[in-house]
Amino acid sequence: MELKDAVAVVTGANRGLGRHLAAQLVARGAKVYAAARRPEAADMPGVVPLRLDLTDEASIREAARTAADATLLVNNAGVSTGTPLIAGSPEAVRLEMEVNFFGPLAVTRAFAPVIESNGGGAVLNVLSVLSWLHPAGLGAYAAAKAAAWALTGAAREELAPRGIAVTALHVGYMDTDMAAGVPAEQKTDPAEVAAQALSGIETGPPEILADDTTRYVKQRLAAPPNASWDAPAPPAPGANQQHAPPAHTTSHRRRAGPLLRQPVHVLSSRPSRRAARRGVTYSFLFMRADGDQLRGITRLVEAGRIRPVVDRTREAMDYAEKGRARAGEVVIATV
Repeated sequence: MELKDAVAVVTGANRGLGRHLAAQLVARGAKVYAAARRPEAADMPGVVPLRLDLTDEASIREAARTAADATLLVNNAGVSTGTPLIAGSPEAVRLEMEVNFFGPLAVTRAFAPVIESNGGGAVLNVLSVLSWLHPAGLGAYAAAKAAAWALTGAAREELAPRGIAVTALHVGYMDTDMAAGVPAEQKTDPAEVAAQALSGIETGPPEILADDTTRYVKQRLAAPPNASWDAPAPPAPGANQQHAPPAHTTSHRRRAGPLLRQPVHVLSSRPSRRAARRGVTYSFLFMRADGDQLRGITRLVEAGRIRPVVDRTREAMDYAEKGRARAGEVVIATV
């Protein structure tokens, strides 16, 4: 889809990635409706502020009537409450589903006839690597984003005959206020993500994987069921790709020789309450290494692909909590 002279509606355009998407669309020659619950907060050069509340269907219908010339919809607005799925507040879980799944669904249903009547166009859904990874402390968000991923695939099939392409943007932590508590080295530049997303809309792939972590997770999803998640390790993030929920790991396996003195990338997580009480913002990640995983670690050690950190539980926790671990390292502790 050509973005020059396109007419775009960007939800959540008042801040973060949405603001970058709106500004870059203007720079590429598009007319942009900057949609937000408080449209005055989305007032930026070259855009048309538009009131849109994802939890209010009347607001959505009115936005579709106002932006009757739209050819591109960007479902960017979302919310993360940090709520566990089982133990968390039911109200918070419902809010995540309302904003992150039912909201984009309602907006897509409202704007699909508009885009079709204008000759066709595209929809971009901003998803997350947590569409595929489901850490315990973010269960509600992961469930909602997984549902939004399914929505994206189904909408792609339903809207293709109507001349509307549907693209998914998957990304980890970005340097926005939603990830204010995440260490800087784990976040990427939202301006770079926006540029990748808009270039993807123009070229038309079904999915845009905006960082090394997301590409790695997607690759592992296609691997055989018994494949080890730590071999091969994903590349260390680059200057503009330093974000990942999977950053540091504490293993709870009994001593298995010097092998456990090495760091390794592993992609599952649990929050550290001790760290939170100390004001530390990232989560520990853990694995239970089996024989295949340990052999994979051995190969990575021999190839020089992973770096030693520490190997005792107390030292590992101190090392991680005090922020000495770097991007690309994972702490393994023995117990």
